[in-house]
Amino acid sequence: MCPTQPRALASARGHSVVVLIPLLSKNLFVDLLEAVHRVLHSAGYQILIGVTHYQPEEEALVSSYLAHRPAGFFTHWF
Repeated sequence: MCPTQPRALASARGHSVVVLIPLLSKNLFVDLLEAVHRVLHSAGYQILIGVTHYQPEEEALVSSYLAHRPAGFFTHWF
């Protein structure tokens, strides 16, 4: 990531939050998405969901979501 990207992101935030999870097939992650959606939706945010499948390509996924200028990122790795 370029050093100026975080500064640009902070000055031109959107109304979305990126949520990256490893799998959709585990109830834990589905429950997490439901909880995050409930809180963020009531605050006026939309959720952009990314599924990494525990693969190293998540950096490319993060870069693609940065183009949407999200207000934040929520990642869950384990």
